[in-house]
Amino acid sequence: TATTEIYTLSLHDALPIYVKKMDLLGVTMYIADIYEIENNKRLVKDFEIKAFCYALNVSLEDLYDDTDKYFEH
Repeated sequence: TATTEIYTLSLHDALPIYVKKMDLLGVTMYIADIYEIENNKRLVKDFEIKAFCYALNVSLEDLYDDTDKYFEH
């Protein structure tokens, strides 16, 4: 399936695929934007999160699963 094919790619190779999927969903996102988000230099907007869920074919709950470990309690 398409999902299986994406998992076999490296992150560097997969990013352009996700950027194109996001664009098809009406969300302009550049690879540089994703790097900034990953490195906490940019916040993710609500509509971008929804588009990420569609592009990755995951629920919002799955996307946020285990994120607590990244925050201090």
